[in-house]
Amino acid sequence: MGENEVSKISEGLRKIGIGGITAFKAKGRGKTVPESIHASLGTEIYTPEFSDKYVVLLVLPDTKFILSKRAISSEYHLHHER
Repeated sequence: MGENEVSKISEGLRKIGIGGITAFKAKGRGKTVPESIHASLGTEIYTPEFSDKYVVLLVLPDTKFILSKRAISSEYHLHHER
């Protein structure tokens, strides 16, 4: 998930009363191919092996689990419709 998605998910969680989250940047690879970048003064194009991702960590009571899952799913899918 990208940085913008972390903000949207944070907003969705805040709406249901969950204020504390921890988000950190990680490098990873998977089905999403990282964007190519220009190298060597813009004369070459390089595709990195790993791309930046954000990981969100929540510590919350069991009673908030279902609500938080719905909020994350709702916010994430609203911004990823294809």
